[in-house]
Amino acid sequence: MQVSNNQISSYSYNTNPTYSQNTNNSFDSYLDDTKNLANTKLLTSDILSFIDKNDGFSSVLPENEKLFRKILADDMISMQEVKNLTYEQAKALNEFQKISMNLDTSTYIPVYKYEEGVSDILLATTITYDEKFNQSFFETLNAMNNYKEINDFFDEVSDSLGYNNRYMVVPEPKEEYFAQLTAMEIEKYKDYENPEAYMIDYTNWEIKDFDGFIQSMLKDYKERSQSPLYPLEQSLRYKSVFQSLLGLEKNYNAIKK
Repeated sequence: MQVSNNQISSYSYNTNPTYSQNTNNSFDSYLDDTKNLANTKLLTSDILSFIDKNDGFSSVLPENEKLFRKILADDMISMQEVKNLTYEQAKALNEFQKISMNLDTSTYIPVYKYEEGVSDILLATTITYDEKFNQSFFETLNAMNNYKEINDFFDEVSDSLGYNNRYMVVPEPKEEYFAQLTAMEIEKYKDYENPEAYMIDYTNWEIKDFDGFIQSMLKDYKERSQSPLYPLEQSLRYKSVFQSLLGLEKNYNAIKK
């Protein structure tokens, strides 16, 4: 596909992050992974042939296979191509990439090339377990034309999601993990006169009200954008993020109906 600018990025990640409190097992796994990766080549071209060789389209709907083949024909995913995708198609493409990265990890790992900002837009489709928020986030990013604004907005929102960001590695089951962290906090500050003032509250890690989450971000970034405490460049960034949050709010309200 035609590339409209020279801003290109590559993107590859571990789709099955694991966590173990058994340090011996973790170290053994690390050694095994290191040995495997030593013999693994990063594939940056002719990705379609690699996928076909490993029957990678077997689980893809026929209409999506035709679309994905067209997009990947030149080993590049452009901004214009993503802008032409629906949320469902973008989500399917993002999931397909993750599956293809695990097809033959003993020999090759495909490294996808993108125009700047594209990987953020695709990641937005599965960033949380809330489908309506993901779609709202995707549509907000996909409406932007400036890759820096896309990067800035994605970073600010994904950071604010905290443990609700699915790409943050958190051991499962999460509830048990946070219960352990809470117990550690209680033990850490047990001799303090007012321990609640110092303890990190892990009991409220999960966002259950994304409308409230958006409203909280709007309030926060409006205050930041109007604060004289930040240098001009940072203040402009916060103003841009605030404007984008208004778009996110509008999209979320339309989708949640």
